[in-house]
Amino acid sequence: MNWTEILKRQTLSDKIVASRKSGNFDEILANHGKSQIRRAVNNLVEDGLPEKAFQPLLDKLGASKKDDDYKNPKEIKLYEDFLAGNHKPLITFLEKGTAKSGAKTSRLLKWDEENGEKIFNYIKDKPELYGYITDGIELQLPLTFETDKLEGLSFVSGSKLTVTLPEFMSPEQSKLLQGGKPDKEIVRTVLGKVFGLDEYKEDDVISSQKLDVSTISDSFAVEYLKMVISSIRGQAREPFMPNLTDFENVKSISRAMKTIQREFFGAEKSSASTSRIYPALDYILNNDTLNLDVGFVKTQTKQSLQEKQFMQDIRDGLVDNAEIVALYNKFVKTGVSSKYQRGIGEDPSVKRRKDRTDPESVETVRTISPTFSAPTQTKGYGQFKTAVYNAELGKEYEELVSKTQVRRYTLKTDLRDALVAIMEGSSTKPQQELVRKELGHIFGSRVRRSVKNMRVGDVEFGEPEQILAALKEMEEKAEGTVSITDPQRIPTLQFLFEDIDNDPIGNYLGQVGDTRKKLKDFKVSSKQSLQFSDLLTMLVQLEGYMLGDRNLQIALRKLRKERTSEGIDKFKQELVETYSNIHKELLTRIKEKMSEVMEKPILHNKKGATQPYQWIASEGGRA
Repeated sequence: MNWTEILKRQTLSDKIVASRKSGNFDEILANHGKSQIRRAVNNLVEDGLPEKAFQPLLDKLGASKKDDDYKNPKEIKLYEDFLAGNHKPLITFLEKGTAKSGAKTSRLLKWDEENGEKIFNYIKDKPELYGYITDGIELQLPLTFETDKLEGLSFVSGSKLTVTLPEFMSPEQSKLLQGGKPDKEIVRTVLGKVFGLDEYKEDDVISSQKLDVSTISDSFAVEYLKMVISSIRGQAREPFMPNLTDFENVKSISRAMKTIQREFFGAEKSSASTSRIYPALDYILNNDTLNLDVGFVKTQTKQSLQEKQFMQDIRDGLVDNAEIVALYNKFVKTGVSSKYQRGIGEDPSVKRRKDRTDPESVETVRTISPTFSAPTQTKGYGQFKTAVYNAELGKEYEELVSKTQVRRYTLKTDLRDALVAIMEGSSTKPQQELVRKELGHIFGSRVRRSVKNMRVGDVEFGEPEQILAALKEMEEKAEGTVSITDPQRIPTLQFLFEDIDNDPIGNYLGQVGDTRKKLKDFKVSSKQSLQFSDLLTMLVQLEGYMLGDRNLQIALRKLRKERTSEGIDKFKQELVETYSNIHKELLTRIKEKMSEVMEKPILHNKKGATQPYQWIASEGGRA
C-alpha cells in the first residue's frame, strides 16, 4: 500500500494538520476541491486552532468570494494613497462619513493583515500617525523623575517638575512619562486608536524592574491571575492577562483575547463587571497531574444529586419502568471502592472468591460482612444513559430523573449527628460505620482520626471548630435531613458535598450523546461547580489556543465514534499527557506576563483597582 492510499484513509482535517508541519500540501491540493479544503480549515479554526497555522495552504488556494467581501476598491485606493504619503483622505474617512467606524476599522485591519501589515509598519515610527496629540500640553512630574531618560524635551523645576510636550508624543515617550499629570486630556491619534495603542495613563511614574520568570512560584502565579480577574474591570484588564494564544501578531492576539476572556473567565473584554475563574480552569492551575485511576472529584449539582438518588430508587425497587430498570441492571455495576479491594481498611471476615475460572464471576473479589461498611463505587452509568437514548427512552428517563426530589447541601440527619459525635469524642461504633460507608471517599477508613482532626494525610478540610459549628447550625428542612441555611457556611462544608465520579470518561461519552455534534459546539457550562465535561472542554480549547495542536481533539473524536475499552485506555493516556503540558504552559504564560508587567512596566488608570505592578512588587500584599 503506497503513502497516498494511506493518507486517503485519514480525514481531510487530519491530513491538513499533518501536512502543515512539513509545509507540503501537494497531495491535499491534488485530491481535494478548494471548497472542501476551505471548509476543513474553517472547521479546524472553529475548533480552536489558529488560522495562521494554515495560511500557507490558504495562500495556495487563493482568495474566495467571501474573502473578497471586505475588499472595497475605494477603500483600498485610500490605503494605497496613504502609503504613498497622502495621509489626509484616509484619516478623514476614518473620522467621518455615514458608515460605522467599527466596520471601517475592521476592514482596514483585515486588509493590512492580509498585506503583510504594510500600514502598521508604515506608521509605527511616526508619532503624528501612531501616537498621542499633545501640542502645548504641560505635564507635571515628581522632582525625582530621571530627566535623562528623554532627549529633546525641556524640564522646568519648581514644586513639581514641568515639561511642555511636543505636538505629538510617541508610544515610547508615553511609557516613560506615564503617571505625569497633564493640564489637558491626552488623546490618541485616529490610527493609534485603530491599531490598539494604549491610552495614556496618569498613574504614578514607576521605574522598570527585572523579574526573573524562574523565581516566580506556581502558587504566586495563580494568585496573580485570580487578582487580575477579580480586581480589574473591562478593557483595563486585558494588558495584564496572559497571552493564551499561539498567535505572534499583536492584533490577532487582541482579537482572540475577547473570545478567550468569554470562554475561560466568563467575561467580555469590554464588560463593566469583574469576573471569576471557572472551576475547570482553577483545577488545571492547581493540579499538575490528572489521575483518573482514582476517579474524578466533581462538585454536586442538582442533576448529579437527582441521578444519584435515581440510582438508589432503582435499587430500592421504586422506579416503575421495566425497560429502563432492565438497562440499568445490564450496564451499571456497584462494587467496593478500589482502596478496599487492595486491602486498605479490609475487615478480617473478608473472603476471597476461590473459583476465578467461573465466567459468571464479577470483578469484585471480596464480600463484605454485614457488620462492616465500606464506601462503594458505581461504574457504567454513562453507558446506561447512552443505551437509554439509543432505545428511544430518553424522554421517559428525563421525566423520571426530573421528578426525583433532592436538595443541595443536605445531609441525612443521622449522618450529620454522627459527624458531630465523632468530632466531640462521643461517637458509637454504628455512627463510625455510617460515616465510613457514606463519606469513606473523603475521610478514608480511619474515620475517627480523620473526622476529629478534619484532615487526611496532608489534606486539610478546614478549621475543625468552624466545621463543627457549621454542622450544628444545619437545619431540618425535610424529615430525616438537615440543610445548610446560611450561604456563608457553604464554603466551610463544601468538601462534604463533592462527588467521586469513578467513570468520568464513560459518563462523559453518555452525556455528549450524538457524535454528529461538533466539539466546537461544546462550551464550559458552569461557573460554580467542577464537572469533568467542563474540564475536558477547556483542555481541548487550551490545546488549540496555546499549543496550536489538536491531538486531544482528534483522540476524543475517535473515541466518540468507537467507544471501546481499548479506545478509552488510549484516550486516557493522551488526555493525561496533554493535561500536564497544558498545566505547565499555562503557568509559564502567566509568569511571562508578570515579568512583562514589571519590566515595561504596564499600568492602568482605574481608580480604586489593584495596580498589578505594585501587587507583584509587594509579593501579593505580603511584603
